[in-house]
Amino acid sequence: MSGSFDDSDPRDTRIHGMLVGVVIDRADPLKLGRIRVKVPGWFDEGTAWAKPLTVGGGTRNTGLFFVPEVGAEVALWFNQGDPDEPYYQPAHWGLPEGQSEVPSEAFPDGAGDSPEPDNRVIAVPGWRIEIDATPDQRKLRITNQKTGDNITLDQERNSILIQATTSLQLRAEGEIDLDAPMITIGGRPVKVGLEEPI
Repeated sequence: MSGSFDDSDPRDTRIHGMLVGVVIDRADPLKLGRIRVKVPGWFDEGTAWAKPLTVGGGTRNTGLFFVPEVGAEVALWFNQGDPDEPYYQPAHWGLPEGQSEVPSEAFPDGAGDSPEPDNRVIAVPGWRIEIDATPDQRKLRITNQKTGDNITLDQERNSILIQATTSLQLRAEGEIDLDAPMITIGGRPVKVGLEEPI
């Protein structure tokens, strides 16, 4: 049949299916989020620059941009089997020395023994974005892992909480407008328009 091919042909250098390797270079000169990957027995010196298969990408200024760290495991596919056209996706978490690599916020204290994850976590060194979908505990939290400072939008209490471990500063080019029937400072309620606490 014209145009057919034989997978058993020893001259066929295409790579079919998925490979798993380790990131060895993430400094993409084109700044496209590409990486080079070492796959023992396949690419001992590293692959060509592999393009990311990311969420929501494919056009300008859209999608989730996360480039795996050097040493991270990734899955590889090859366009039409071409070893010079690799694509990657971040791979699984492991249990090195019996310790899970999953961000701890995915299964927070108090979540019980259920293995079903109700949290969605974006984790990078130093920062966490946690979307908790646990019934009766729904919230979104952004946390500075170094200081513990965080902002929490609580869907159950209909509240926004800003916690600072050192100082909290509000700066504006224009005015700062606080509009509330009651303001509490240091545990003491203050009525708007009065000089002294009530």
